[in-house]
Amino acid sequence: MATIAEQITKNQYFEPGPVAVESKNYTYDRWMDSVGIPIHRGFFIEDLRTVELGWWDERQCNAAFIQLMGQEGITSATVMEIPPGKTLPPVKFALDEVIYVLQGRGVTTVWTDDRGPKKTFEWQDRSLFEISSNCYQQLGNMRGDRPARVLRYSYLPLATSLITEPGFYFNNPYQKPDSANEGDTYSEAKLVENGDPALAWGGKRVFWFGNFFPDMAAWDKLSTNRRGGMSVTIMFPNSEMSCHMSVFPDRTYKKAHRHGPGRVIVIPAGEGYSILWEEGKEKIVAPWHEGSMFVPPNKWFHQHFNVGAIPARYLALHPPRQFRGHAEKIEDRAKDMIEYIDEDPWVRHRRSLQSRELRLASKEIAGERRARVCAATKNTNEGRAKSPPFFLCQSTWPRALGRALSAQALNESRLRESHAVGANEAESLWLALTIHVIEIIDEFIGSPVWTATMKSDTGKSL
Repeated sequence: MATIAEQITKNQYFEPGPVAVESKNYTYDRWMDSVGIPIHRGFFIEDLRTVELGWWDERQCNAAFIQLMGQEGITSATVMEIPPGKTLPPVKFALDEVIYVLQGRGVTTVWTDDRGPKKTFEWQDRSLFEISSNCYQQLGNMRGDRPARVLRYSYLPLATSLITEPGFYFNNPYQKPDSANEGDTYSEAKLVENGDPALAWGGKRVFWFGNFFPDMAAWDKLSTNRRGGMSVTIMFPNSEMSCHMSVFPDRTYKKAHRHGPGRVIVIPAGEGYSILWEEGKEKIVAPWHEGSMFVPPNKWFHQHFNVGAIPARYLALHPPRQFRGHAEKIEDRAKDMIEYIDEDPWVRHRRSLQSRELRLASKEIAGERRARVCAATKNTNEGRAKSPPFFLCQSTWPRALGRALSAQALNESRLRESHAVGANEAESLWLALTIHVIEIIDEFIGSPVWTATMKSDTGKSL
């Protein structure tokens, strides 16, 4: 009697050879191809403010689709550029949509139908706002000397897998029955301190509720984050869309973690990199700064590192809650985050190399600025018999050192708060101190105090 394996191989429908990898191509992908504008794929985009665009005749602007690996047919991201002084044609979109301003100043008008009131509001660099489904929207550029760029985010790929005609979602005549309430939106966001955890992202009880946030780089209403740093959760009215922003101190990093697909991460401020990896496989490093974007693929670990001199911020635009991707049981959820003490030695090694690179860079900068100081001292005191050998003398140096030591203490405090540990912590702290002293010196040159100090033959405090 033939075995099961033999029966299968003799089957006329059996396809011999290696198992083919499934090609994930959705209705949304075919629609993107039909539009004819650039489609950017991969793991990250270095700068959305400079990414290549192409002319989209229907929208009367240059645009590009961003469809990174982690979006996986769930979320869409589109960069659109509004020409200087121009207003785009109005469009009615059937889904809720979040818009983040990459650069520029402009105005948006929103209305529900020809009989309803129109709501107009202004936006600027790093503004964030949400436009409800089935509303007309029209974006305009207030500046006449440069274009404005925005990132538009929605769940269109998922929707087009259900109703596979993309035209259904644009300029559909359907009118929402509660459209009369749309005119009360785009006012100041409100803090919700005891919200319904069944409705909020991640079961949060505390979050901010609104659909307009003027500047995500300046937003300072934050709470502690268990992965390190601070964060804010944002929920939008009458919508299941949401997002959160995490802020963590300079020269620190967050715990590695993983979750479901579709989260588009944009950088409002800071400079650093993130490591992305599927468990047990090769790691990918995604460098970032303001305007960068990346999307962690489904259940890939990722870890964020701030190498800059200011707190870093990343804004995570959430997918539908069905794709949040966290385990329900606490014991299983622990597997989705790696504590600092358990992290891969490779992470520490890379951070150590990075610290050395920064130290060498700081020495080079210090040498250049010391030369500037010496040259300035020589020029200012030329012909004087009693010139101070260096401007940081007497009470001037203690003031600068005191400011730097205060900065060092602040860094130590920040590192403790964010649980950033490691063998190179002391080195990083002194590196931060060195850079801060250099910045103080550079700031001091050319100031009135510098000029007054150089005019004094004794170099004493004036």
